[in-house]
Amino acid sequence: MTQSSQTRRFPRIPAANPVLVRRASESDSGHFAKAKTLGGGGCRFDSRESFGKGTALWLTIAAGDGFIEAPAQVVYERRGEGEIWEVGVEFLSLSPMDRAALDGLLQGE
Repeated sequence: MTQSSQTRRFPRIPAANPVLVRRASESDSGHFAKAKTLGGGGCRFDSRESFGKGTALWLTIAAGDGFIEAPAQVVYERRGEGEIWEVGVEFLSLSPMDRAALDGLLQGE
């Protein structure tokens, strides 16, 4: 692999934020997961549920005193330890307010 192919468009930072995850096609209340990394373009979280690549999700990420609402799509998932899935998602679109909150979180504000 070349250096340029290893460079991410959006750097990731380690995270431990609670995330409420639900399928975009369902109106259920979803379930809680824990973010492992966050970046400007997406995040990775551990989940007890497998979603499948390409599945549209709605994430509510705890951020300081508020939340970031993020529609997202599953880019990959891998089986982790036990019944845990490691899920990587790409954010599809963020409101300007949610983008500002995410940027602040990534900058440690």
